[in-house]
Amino acid sequence: MLKLYGGARSRASIILWYLEEIEADYEFITLDMQSGEHLKSDFLEINPMGKVPAIVDGEFKLWESGAILLYVA
Repeated sequence: MLKLYGGARSRASIILWYLEEIEADYEFITLDMQSGEHLKSDFLEINPMGKVPAIVDGEFKLWESGAILLYVA
């Protein structure tokens, strides 16, 4: 299952919208950006830049909203 990582007010919202539109099976994981959760080692393994949105699809990891939208499409 695709996992989407994002913050409450992040660009992940456009990816959430698209995933809902295509009725994709996904899990949204909200990171607390205020507390620096996006800078912890667990998330930095997904995106070394520490930015959201990011996805994990099996072993595949990707970040940048435009790239994620192209991948999902």
